[in-house]
Amino acid sequence: MNKILSLLLSLMLCVALPAFAGGPTSVVIAGPGTVGKHTQTTIYAGLTWTLTDRKPLSRPDLIVGVRSVKVQSNERISSGADASVRFAFNDGLKFDSTRISVLQGDRDLLRNIGVGYSRTAQSPLFTAALQVAYARLGTDLELSNPKLQPYFELLTLDKPDKVRPLPSFACSGPGTLPPNPVPGAPCL
Repeated sequence: MNKILSLLLSLMLCVALPAFAGGPTSVVIAGPGTVGKHTQTTIYAGLTWTLTDRKPLSRPDLIVGVRSVKVQSNERISSGADASVRFAFNDGLKFDSTRISVLQGDRDLLRNIGVGYSRTAQSPLFTAALQVAYARLGTDLELSNPKLQPYFELLTLDKPDKVRPLPSFACSGPGTLPPNPVPGAPCL
């Protein structure tokens, strides 16, 4: 169990390091007819309510995480990952579980599919969720005693930023486009 937890925490650090190294980063791929792309890494926090009789709805857990997505100008998510840690408010703040998920979809609706470990249930788990701006609805499947644990989260996480399409460049005169084109630049 400790090996699984160590592996998940290591994976979370790999996802989180770009966020701590300077915040959101952006990559623009230029060229005629190319779709613009932007990589956005965001640290977030929120509250999680487990929708079962195991915990009362009045006592949420705290969630802290990091999300990194590559958004295209057509609003699709070409790749993304989310890593999070949950803390329960049981006689103080205590580690509850961790998850790492792959993200798919578009800016308005993300699908989260991943794995994790629940210290409370002493079990590895699979997780799946649908995410919109500031909210996520999902379920965990605990593997040691197979049962579904649905949850609802309110997050500080907005939908990813919109990316503008890249303009098509043309140069004036005969020749080819320069390596770093600007509108109206002379051809080579």
